[in-house]
Amino acid sequence: MSGRALALALGALVALAACGQDAIAVADRGGADHNRAALLAAARQCRTAGNTPEAFAAFAQSVLTLRVGMDETVAEEAELLVLGLALDAVSALPGAATGAEAPILKVWPIGLAPRITAPVPGRPLSDAWSEYMAGPDEDVGRYVMRLCGAQLARECGHVVPEGQAAVVASVAIERFTDRIRAAVATCLTCGHDVWKQRIAGWEALDRAAVAYVQPARQRSAVARWPVAGPGARPLPAGPTLELDDDGAIWVGDESVSPTALVAFLAAARREAASDTLRIHLTPEAPADRLRNAMIQARAAGFARVALTARVPRYPWTLVAYPLDVGATLPVRDADPVQILTRVLDVRSPQ
Repeated sequence: MSGRALALALGALVALAACGQDAIAVADRGGADHNRAALLAAARQCRTAGNTPEAFAAFAQSVLTLRVGMDETVAEEAELLVLGLALDAVSALPGAATGAEAPILKVWPIGLAPRITAPVPGRPLSDAWSEYMAGPDEDVGRYVMRLCGAQLARECGHVVPEGQAAVVASVAIERFTDRIRAAVATCLTCGHDVWKQRIAGWEALDRAAVAYVQPARQRSAVARWPVAGPGARPLPAGPTLELDDDGAIWVGDESVSPTALVAFLAAARREAASDTLRIHLTPEAPADRLRNAMIQARAAGFARVALTARVPRYPWTLVAYPLDVGATLPVRDADPVQILTRVLDVRSPQ
């Protein structure tokens, strides 16, 4: 890093350390500015606005707009500011490491994108950032679905939509962590404790994200649902009973003991005002688990069950095979649920 860059990195350090004071306590350079004054003003505004995810999103947009006029030194300073202010924006947010909505559209996009770099003189202006930014018509669901189908297909392309936000958050945190390590490692004036604290802050978030996302990724893997065929129908409304292969029972997000299941299902039916119970079983689960679940659903007052499955192409739309609770299943008890769905496909009217 050049002598000029050293001075600017120190300015970024002062800017990030000044919590509750003048957010950018550093004088603007004279001469060719390369958008540095505007960069520092945008960082100051982020601080003044309380470092909320919304304030950071405005700052990040300013950085990308100003990038076209930056030289390498100012771009390095912008990268340091992005990394520090992003941590401030998420460190106190509940669920930031586990897929909470607040940072998804506001903070994580610029973390998923490449580091901030200046345009290369003499080359056409490139844009490696816009594809990671949320579009004006994208909500959280549409945004993460787009990313997992394209830019992040390797990371979350085989995760069902319900689990994608947590994976996107984990990837963004990992990339932010790698970027701040790299930025500080090449900054000769970044040995101050403030930067060590910034690295430690991102590393703590990264550990929390990894601890959460590994089991979440397994629970949200496409392979945990039967593959839907022509007999599947749109998913009906109603509570969901999930029967894991390890014997765990879930109704929605609640773990339920076998002895309390019927009463719990009856309460869920009344709350949902639906006579249909959605049932999630893995493809390899024996059909007798579905038979038993249908008996319990009938005892809880449901008229129908809907065996859930996934359309075999991204975005893995959730559909269902509807069955009356008193219906006889056309397979043996030991036959896997995936065989049952194939038989129901053959028997369904086309």
